[in-house]
Formats: sequence, structure tokens, C-alpha cells
Amino acid sequence: MEAKELGIGSCWLGVYPREDRYLKINSYFHLPKGIVPLWMIAFGYPDQNLVIKNKFDELKIHYEKY
Repeated sequence: MEAKELGIGSCWLGVYPREDRYLKINSYFHLPKGIVPLWMIAFGYPDQNLVIKNKFDELKIHYEKY
């Protein structure tokens, strides 16, 4: 919440299972062998105001029934 108050945007980045992605991240951050990043979050100051889409679909919520 504080980042948003400061005008900082964020974006969730899926990494795994894309080998090309996690190998680049391992190389950039000098991660030891055997470490596989699953995801990252990028932070920065946005250059535009985007409208956040509401992707919530109540029909996709199931309580032990389908």
C-alpha cells in the first residue's frame, strides 16, 4: 500500500516454468545452482495511468462442488 501512496507501480512477473526466463534471472542475480525463481515483482514509476481491469468471476469460485 505504501508504494501505491508514493506513486510507485508494481507488476507480478511469472518466471517458472520458462527455463529461458529463470536462467536469465539466475545469471543476472548470480544465484547459486539449484535455485529456481518462481516469480518476481517489478517496481517503478509508471509513465501512464492504466485502468485496472476487474477480472474477478464469481462463477469460477467453487466450494467442493463443480
